[in-house]
Amino acid sequence: ALQLATSDAAKRPGARSRLLSRVRHPNLVKIYEWKFTVSYLLLTTEYCPNGDLFDSNQTYQPLPLQTIRKFTGQIAAGLGALHAAHVMHRDIKPENIYVDYNENLKIGDFGVSIVRRRPRLGNHCGTLAFQAPELLRGEPYDHSIDVWAAGVVLYELLTSESPFQTRSSILRGEYETPDYASPLLQDLLRG
Repeated sequence: ALQLATSDAAKRPGARSRLLSRVRHPNLVKIYEWKFTVSYLLLTTEYCPNGDLFDSNQTYQPLPLQTIRKFTGQIAAGLGALHAAHVMHRDIKPENIYVDYNENLKIGDFGVSIVRRRPRLGNHCGTLAFQAPELLRGEPYDHSIDVWAAGVVLYELLTSESPFQTRSSILRGEYETPDYASPLLQDLLRG
């Protein structure tokens, strides 16, 4: 697949693109080549013909638990590879998790990713519904913001609903567990 990033991404150093092209894992979209122009960053990436996780779950019906278990493990494995390379994705959400030919998940769209070994001072990045409270409070954050976002994705896979409706509900950690959920599922959703 060919991706075109705007001028903002093109102005960022190429170190991130070089690192990401070397981080190889079955649950990460492969970056084959990158080129910088004055205004754009062009990426040649692995093609995932089944779209993204958001598109594949447009029926708004909870997926079978066996599928969710598989997908959760694949998201965790992909994040583990990124974090081992000191990469924070910073925008984990269903639209940035792709489905390949074999119905396996691959994390992609590294547009706001950064390479960082130490906590970073808070600045807003990513998509509100998936942002960790420390991001919203402007506090230092680390790789755990990706884990938070993956938890939100898991909730959505289990319920076909978003756990948080507002910024204040994220900050207060207020969310509902569905009445139809089994006691085991309710326990999992409560963390």
